[in-house]
Amino acid sequence: MPTKLQSVSLECTLFFEKPVRIDNYPAFVIRSILGYHLRRMHCVSHGTACHECAFKRTCAYIFLFESIIDKNTSVLPGRDRASQPFRIICNAEPNTTVEKLSLEIWLYGKAVEYIPHIIFALKEAGNNGLFSERVHYKLEIKNNKGNTILDNNRIKEEFIEKDILEYSFDNRPVENCFKIQCITPVRFKVNNKYTSSFSAVDFYLASFRRINTLFSLYSEDLEKRFIPVKPLEEVTVKEPSLRWKEYKRYSRRQKTTMRLGGIVGSFTIHGRAPQSFWQTLTLAEKLGVGKSTSFGFGHIVITKE
Repeated sequence: MPTKLQSVSLECTLFFEKPVRIDNYPAFVIRSILGYHLRRMHCVSHGTACHECAFKRTCAYIFLFESIIDKNTSVLPGRDRASQPFRIICNAEPNTTVEKLSLEIWLYGKAVEYIPHIIFALKEAGNNGLFSERVHYKLEIKNNKGNTILDNNRIKEEFIEKDILEYSFDNRPVENCFKIQCITPVRFKVNNKYTSSFSAVDFYLASFRRINTLFSLYSEDLEKRFIPVKPLEEVTVKEPSLRWKEYKRYSRRQKTTMRLGGIVGSFTIHGRAPQSFWQTLTLAEKLGVGKSTSFGFGHIVITKE
């Protein structure tokens, strides 16, 4: 039986009061203001560390941004933080001027329950303004069918389109050719180093790790572990047209500016492998690949050739 994971995609548009210059990678900024307003809206135990807070199991901010887990989980043994159950997609580039900004926010598993919190945090942020100019914006949110979810202060729950993603082990041999476009930077390690040089199996394993974590921690079958499959014959990366792209990001926790980057461009994966191999890549289109997906990274588009 396949394991099932609930997901929702919110298509958001920010309409600014006047043209605004984007002075930082927008997904970094959206993530920052979303976390700030969620914490401001929900924190009732000021001065207490999130992992010590009595409300850590019910707080929207802690669940979405701190994602605290027990250290004895079989999925991430020894770790007390999990991958965050959401991701942000925003393709706008720094040093451009826009009148509106489009973005997607994907939520997984229990995170779907916090949709009203996320919507009102984004709406509240519009009253404070965005980027260094602090330009105010009006928020519009639709589902993937174009139905409006936010009507002034009312959330039309009947238009929140919930999707069920399924993942299962299937060892049937399949030959495929997938063209993969890395729309936003994809960052993952090969031999403990971030790199733009990788094999088809390296990319599959990066996708698998992301999917295994989300399904194991946030699906209806908690802590179920999946096993990566091996290609039946050589599976290769062909026609790579890739480059490394970086953005500057200021970390409030570390109080320093750092560079965050990954690969963008396209490549093709071709070969013969179990169906689960190809299913993993297909799911990665909806879940993201690699690290920093909540910062806007890891968005891919796959075309079967």
